[in-house]
Amino acid sequence: MNIAYSKQVAPYFEKYLDAGMGACYFRIPLFRKILSESLNLMNGVEYDLLAYVIMPNHIHLIATEFEEKSLEKNLANIKKYTSRKINSITGKRGSIWMRDNFDRIIRNEDHYRNCVQYIKNNPIFLPTGEYELGGWEFEQDNR
Repeated sequence: MNIAYSKQVAPYFEKYLDAGMGACYFRIPLFRKILSESLNLMNGVEYDLLAYVIMPNHIHLIATEFEEKSLEKNLANIKKYTSRKINSITGKRGSIWMRDNFDRIIRNEDHYRNCVQYIKNNPIFLPTGEYELGGWEFEQDNR
């Protein structure tokens, strides 16, 4: 992909996603609950879930894996499970997820703090009740 094109288009694309455009399965509280429970199932067992936001049409999360490649495997399982569960309710077929994950390595404490803040600010344009914040970082805010 052309880098200049990516830098020009990506911010607009993300703005539309963050505003809740596209297929918005997770705007439905039951579907958000299915995803949240799926994320938390292996939390503390195969990975530590540090921060996440479930948006109407995507999710951002920060997690540390316990074993190499375990997070990739767990994300695949989460996608598979949530697709099956939601499809059984809607009567649809196929994955509700994009094929690829867009992952990043967090390099240092400043980068980590910026990522947590990004996750916290991601739903700024959405009404309360159309997203869910979770993970260790946000549990600390509620103490």
